[in-house]
This record gives sequence, structure tokens and C-alpha cells, in this order.
Amino acid sequence: MKTRPTCCAENPQRNTENTPEITKKTTTENNVVVADLSIFPVEEHKAVQRFLAKISADEQTKVLEVMKFALKARCIRNRVGYLRALVTASLEKQLTQAEAEPEILNLEERLQRQSKKIQEEAEKDKVNNETFFANLQQRYGADKVFIPV
Repeated sequence: MKTRPTCCAENPQRNTENTPEITKKTTTENNVVVADLSIFPVEEHKAVQRFLAKISADEQTKVLEVMKFALKARCIRNRVGYLRALVTASLEKQLTQAEAEPEILNLEERLQRQSKKIQEEAEKDKVNNETFFANLQQRYGADKVFIPV
């Protein structure tokens, strides 16, 4: 019959694990939002201010410049989410400043660029029989490639 081990000097009970305390992260530094929030709807101002308060005034202007640049370049559906990503990048020191204004084309210029691109694609994929068979001969040898006359 087996006996259970008892708590003694030979078999000490090990209950020394510490349970971590759950603490809420608080910041003592609250920056005032000094930037212009006109690019956001009024309903979103509170959320925008909460995100911008995490960074300094210089960083706020840099983030909003990048935001304005992005809004001119493309349509952003979730502006507050995009701003949050920019603020996070700024906090992690990964944000670079926008250098140039995006080029905004009218309808005619966009259609011209599109047709030019389509023509370039079509010309790129054209096959010339002479060069095709010459490449085959070079790759596999002249005796293995039959060239129709």
C-alpha cells in the first residue's frame, strides 16, 4: 500500500509563486492639443484630442501635416483610426515628415496616363517570331528546335 508524501524536511511543499498584480498604466503627462482639427468632423474632435494629447505640440503638428498629405493623396475612411496609427508611429519614433505635395490630376490627365500604360503593356507582351525562335535555339540548341519556313 502506497502512502502519500507528507510535508517534511525531505519533501518540502513549494508554494512560493508570486501572482502578478494588475496595474493600470497611468501617465502624468497630458499635453494640450494646440493643432487645428478642422480636417475632422466635430463628432470626432473628442477622440482626436485624446489621441493627440499623448504627444507634444511639435509632434502634433507633424502628425497632422502627414494626415493632411495622406487625405490629399487618397481617401481615408477611418480618419480617427489613421490618426491613431500616426500617433503610435510618432511615439515609437517611426514617423517621417511629408516632403512634397501629392500630384492631383484631372480626368483627362488620368485617362491619358491609363491609356499610355495600357499601350505599354500591350507592346511589352508582343511576340516576334524571329526573336522567339532565336531565343529557343539559343536556349535548347539549333538541332532541337524546328523553325517553320
